[in-house]
Amino acid sequence: MRTALASKFSSQAVLSFEKAVDNCIGILEQELSRRLDQVLDLEKWLQFWTSDVAAETSLGQRIGFMEQDCDVRDMIQGLRGGFRYAAAVGQVPAAHAWLIGNRRLVDFVTKFLGFPDPPGEYIAVDLAGGGTVSVTLGAIFYHLMKSPSAYQKLRNEIDHQDQKGLLSPIPSHEQTLAMPYLGAVLKEAMRLCPITTLPLERIVPDGGVEIGGHHVPAGTKIGVTAPAIHSNPEIFGQDVAQFRPERWLEGDAAQIKVMEKCFFGARIQWSKGSRACLGKGFALLQMRKLVTQMVRRFDFEWASSKPDWELKYYWVTEQHGLLARFKQREVLHVAASHPAHP
Repeated sequence: MRTALASKFSSQAVLSFEKAVDNCIGILEQELSRRLDQVLDLEKWLQFWTSDVAAETSLGQRIGFMEQDCDVRDMIQGLRGGFRYAAAVGQVPAAHAWLIGNRRLVDFVTKFLGFPDPPGEYIAVDLAGGGTVSVTLGAIFYHLMKSPSAYQKLRNEIDHQDQKGLLSPIPSHEQTLAMPYLGAVLKEAMRLCPITTLPLERIVPDGGVEIGGHHVPAGTKIGVTAPAIHSNPEIFGQDVAQFRPERWLEGDAAQIKVMEKCFFGARIQWSKGSRACLGKGFALLQMRKLVTQMVRRFDFEWASSKPDWELKYYWVTEQHGLLARFKQREVLHVAASHPAHP
C-alpha cells in the first residue's frame, strides 16, 4: 500500500495539489470574511479547511465542511474517535481482536445500533492527514496570538515580501520558502505542541544496549515522548517553555544542529527511512501557504474569556477552547510578476 501511495505524494505530485489548496484557502477567506468580529472556534475551522483540502486532492472535489459550516456526516468526529481508539488499543494490542478487529461485533453495531461503516470519504480524509495538519496549524495560530512580538515579526516578514511584489494573490509554496522566520514559526509550534505525545516504541536488539549508563536487555520495549525532549533546557535553552522562533535562527550553529537532531517534528512527527511520512511535503505546503495568507489578510486575536486553551493527549493531540476573533486587513500586495502555479 505504501508503494502505491508513494507516487501520490512525490515532490512533483505535491506541487500539482497546490491549485486545490488555493481553492480551499479562497473558500476559508470568504467564510472568515462573513464572520468578522465574531468569536470563532478556530480549531473547528482549521479542521474543516484541512478536511476539505484532503477531499479535493483525494476525491477531486470538496465535501463542503466550510461552506456548510458543519462536520458533514460526522466524518471529522469519526476520525477523532479513531485516534482515541488507537491511543488506547495501541497500549493493549490484544484488545483489538475483541473490538473493531472483531468483524462480527462491527456487523452487529452497524446493523442493530445504526452505526454506519466508515464511508470512503472518511478514509480519504484520514489518508491525507487532515486531522494532524490542523493540530499544527492550531498551535501556530495559538502561539502567534499569545506572542505579540513573534506575530509582529512574522507579519513584517510577509509584508516585506508583499511590498516588493514577491507574493502572488495567494502565495505559491515556492514564494513562502523565501521567508525563514515563517519556517522557524512552524518548527517552534511543532516543538511546543507535537502532534503525538505517545512514544513510538522500539525493541532492543540482541545484545542489549547502554542508555544513560544503564544496560537495557534485549527484547525490552523502549520509547521516549516528544514533550520530554522538547522541554529539555540543555537542548533548547533555559527559556524552553517560551514560544521563541528565533532560537532556530540565532545563536551557536553547533547548538542549532543539536536542536535539529533532537527535534521530534523531524523524527517523530514525520519519522525517517521506511517509516517516513509520505505526506510531509504536502503538509508543510499547506501550513506555509495558509499561515502566510491568514497573517497577510487578517488581524486575529485571542477571544476566549479563559486565559488558555485545553489540550487532551490521545494518539493525536486534541485542542479545545481555541477561540479567535478576525478582522479584515488592508491587502498590501503588488501581484508577483510570475504565476503561482505552472
